[in-house]
Parts: sequence; C-alpha cells; structure tokens
Amino acid sequence: MRRFVAFSLAALALLAAFALPAAARQLAAPKSTVLVTVIGNVTKANRGAYDEARDVYFKHLNIPFTRAAAFDHAMLSALKQHTVRTDFSVGGKVRSFSGPLLADVLAAAGASGTTATITALDGYAAELPVADIVKFGVILALAEDGKPFGIGDYGPTWVIFPRADDPALRGRNDDGWVWVVASIAVK
Repeated sequence: MRRFVAFSLAALALLAAFALPAAARQLAAPKSTVLVTVIGNVTKANRGAYDEARDVYFKHLNIPFTRAAAFDHAMLSALKQHTVRTDFSVGGKVRSFSGPLLADVLAAAGASGTTATITALDGYAAELPVADIVKFGVILALAEDGKPFGIGDYGPTWVIFPRADDPALRGRNDDGWVWVVASIAVK
C-alpha cells in the first residue's frame, strides 16, 4: 500500500510539473470589452485564430493571425502601473501619463520579436523596435493626469514615450505615439 501511495504521489507530482507550464502559457480570458490584441509571436494566447466573420476590424485592415492575446481594461490595469511625464513636439505643457510598460504588456502575452507594429483603430500604424520600447520605458497609457482616456480623447490606450524625463527622446518625431491602440503585431 505504501508503494502505491508513493507511486501515486510521484505520478501526481510529475503530472503537476507538466501541467503547470501548460497553464503558465495561457493568459486569462478578458471579462469585458477587449481594448488591445497582441498578435504575431505570442505564446500566452487567450483567443484563437483570426475569424473572417467575427474579426471585422482585422479583416478591414488585412491583419490575419493564428493566435492572439486579448486584453481588456482590467487586465491592463492589473499590470504594474507606471507614470511618465511628457510633452509634445508641437509644444504645450508637460503632462503625466500612466499605464503599464508596453514591454510588460508584450511579456504578459508571451510575445517575442524585434519589432512591434502598433495599429490604431483607424488603421494608422507605426513600427517600433522592441529594443526602443524596453530602453525608453514606453508605456501603454490608460490615463492622462489621473483621468482615464475615452475614445475621442486619444484613448482608451495611447503609446507614450517619457520625453520630458529622458533627454535622448527630445527632438524625435511623434510617429510612434499611436493613440486608440487596437492591435500590436510582434515579429
């Protein structure tokens, strides 16, 4: 009987060891409206492949995918939040923006690659080197000066570089500052 119990415990431990990595590869399903979908080299998917009948946005922009990580506001808010200060190349006062690091969003999706193509709801897209996303601490802002974004005021998600905090960012154009971010393709 002891051998059976010992064998059963060993088998259970082995099963748990293999089951844990499979569970770790998955991302919880969003419970509300999806704001951002990460596609491309994604290992922690929480939704299946592009569905031409269902994914009208992706169909319109011709962005097919085989698996994706979809994030709602709560999922993005659950990631560690960062606040950065920035101004705009056209002038204006320095403002504070808060949200998760874009690198943390990519990590939560298990995304890997050298470039991230960030696409807005209107189809505007910018390709950013993942190395710059990490190096400069780029955030996926959910709020400006403590006020959450809505659609129509650059949100609900906006790629923000901490230009006021990092002299290396001064003088760079704002092409990568995509607002109303809907998808991020990592390759």
